[in-house]
Amino acid sequence: MLELKAAAKILREDVPSCCRLVIYSLEGMNPNPSTFTSLLNACARLGVSRQGKQIHTAIIKMAFESDVFVSNVLIAMYSKFSIDDAWRVFEKMPAKDLISWNTMMVGYFQHGRLVDGHCLFQGMPEKDVVSWTGIITGFAQNGYNEEALKLFFQMKQQGIKPNRSTFASLLSACSSIAAMEQGKQIHDHIVKTEYSSDVFVGNALVTMYSKCGSISIAY
Repeated sequence: MLELKAAAKILREDVPSCCRLVIYSLEGMNPNPSTFTSLLNACARLGVSRQGKQIHTAIIKMAFESDVFVSNVLIAMYSKFSIDDAWRVFEKMPAKDLISWNTMMVGYFQHGRLVDGHCLFQGMPEKDVVSWTGIITGFAQNGYNEEALKLFFQMKQQGIKPNRSTFASLLSACSSIAAMEQGKQIHDHIVKTEYSSDVFVGNALVTMYSKCGSISIAY
């Protein structure tokens, strides 16, 4: 069986070998889903879409495309290259888990397709903190900062507790539009959580207050 670390190492060091590995796998090495996800992750990191598609072809031939774990990694990989290809994988999945929905939604936002991302968010059978953070971050990164802040209050109403990434995205949104009052409200919320001493969140707070013209509060 193809070892995961060996597969990723070969792909990192010699991209053309990826194709040979897949062909060799089909000739009797009998790889498991984890082997393919290791290769797909390497393709995504290296930005080699052609090799990623060839691995996808091998996955189909070996009937691993119905594996939720494999399909989720395929969605993540294609989101780096072609969001339409990512959607085709998502659409064909016989069963989807929350990771499938979150990965597809984030992919849309990464490509600036806010309407598609928002529609997918609305259609989710369930939502967790990753879902809410994904849409907040997606709106903020695409310049819809006020909408991102409004989503935070909706998130609170749903009883979902934010994490450090949620707070960082919210503070970034406040920084972009110099929304001092909203930033203070988020700061007050942070103080009541375990993230009050988090370095990542603390840096985002400093940046927010600095960009809002309150250097004294920032330090």
